[in-house]
Amino acid sequence: MNKCVLGWGVVTALLLIAGCASQVYNTSSLSQPNRFAIVSVTGMTSGLGLSQAEDTELVTATAGAIYKELRQSDRFKLASPATVKRSHGYRLIQSESTDGIYTLKVAEGYKKFDATKEGDALKKLMAELKLTGVIQVQVVYGKQEKSAWMSGVLPLPVPVSGGLVKGQVSYTITAYNAADEVIWRDTVTAATHDSVISVMGISNVGKLYPELLDVAQEATRTALKDLDEKLAAR
Repeated sequence: MNKCVLGWGVVTALLLIAGCASQVYNTSSLSQPNRFAIVSVTGMTSGLGLSQAEDTELVTATAGAIYKELRQSDRFKLASPATVKRSHGYRLIQSESTDGIYTLKVAEGYKKFDATKEGDALKKLMAELKLTGVIQVQVVYGKQEKSAWMSGVLPLPVPVSGGLVKGQVSYTITAYNAADEVIWRDTVTAATHDSVISVMGISNVGKLYPELLDVAQEATRTALKDLDEKLAAR
């Protein structure tokens, strides 16, 4: 799979959003009446202090937000998550492990897998549900910190660093057709508008969790806007 080199754009807005390397490889599959299904939503946190269970909870909430946005788009007709999860074709997919602190977690009911290695099962799933293609989403939550040493600024007995921390999101959405070809991919990077104070690297990032979910939902809107612009230009 192609990888997008992430860059953090800064704009003055409620959410700091930037599209990155949006690519449409098959216009007809996305322009004509279609039927897609989200088959996997994976994610992880970095430096947010979440447990593995909390990781999964956040990714599961993100999956719901992503489905809501894609369903509202005129670009896609979507099979429901329940239909996908109970299908025979989906049961044939071999799920990868999500164990470990630094391993991508998967939204509840979905499977974590490499679409390029599960082509046969995906073909059966698409035939069973009469799909044009399938969609995978990966979201990585992290934090963006700006800090400085306070010694010399404040009369402190020992050097102390302090600063501000924002939540940030790296969001990648990929669509495949029945021939196991990537037909659309977009990566969006985003940061929260709100921030929390950090002292010696310690901050209450938990206050940013609700906005992080909002950022992921807004990233879906940005990806859809990127797609509309790409198709309109053709």
